Amino acid sequence: MAKIQPRGFGEIVISAKNGPIIIDTHDDTAAQQLAAALRRLISNKQGSFDDIVFVCIGTDRATGDALGPLVGHLLTGSNATVYGNLKKPVHAVNLLQSLEKIKQYHKNPLIIAIDACLGASDKIGKLIVKEGGIMPAMAIAGTLPEVGDISIAGIVNISAGLSGQCPLAVLSSTRLSLVMQMAEVVATAIALCMKKS
Repeated sequence: MAKIQPRGFGEIVISAKNGPIIIDTHDDTAAQQLAAALRRLISNKQGSFDDIVFVCIGTDRATGDALGPLVGHLLTGSNATVYGNLKKPVHAVNLLQSLEKIKQYHKNPLIIAIDACLGASDKIGKLIVKEGGIMPAMAIAGTLPEVGDISIAGIVNISAGLSGQCPLAVLSSTRLSLVMQMAEVVATAIALCMKKS
């Protein structure tokens, strides 16, 4: 059974063991909540990995799909190992090559995948953090493999089925300010998490 703990303006939902953690990025403490969630999920995997790699999935060609590349861009110069940013995005076309490169250069990595997704209108602006991977390109009926041992999915807009529009139109009409705010929360949380680990 999920337990909801109000946290100021937003909320954090902590689900049963191994369930998702939902963080409202409009909450002033969202970055701290996400950093704490990541620390907990990483500590659950302690001893099973040698390196932590962040895979920031998406493209800057559609505003709604730019969450991953924006997070990667904001982490440039940090101590985090990051694949995917504005200059060199990891997206549907090069995802498999990027995963091969990670296998080649990182011994036994813990992969944390970050990607945008679509959802219900009352969930827009929330992050879903969970143990387990993410399925990239689901909004456009993609068939890519699951990515990550831990995943962060940011709900950037309403699901195409709920809006009556095609997924690419929904992603293209997403507000940049929302995606940027969410990217700043995720990048700040990763920086906080990596500082403590």
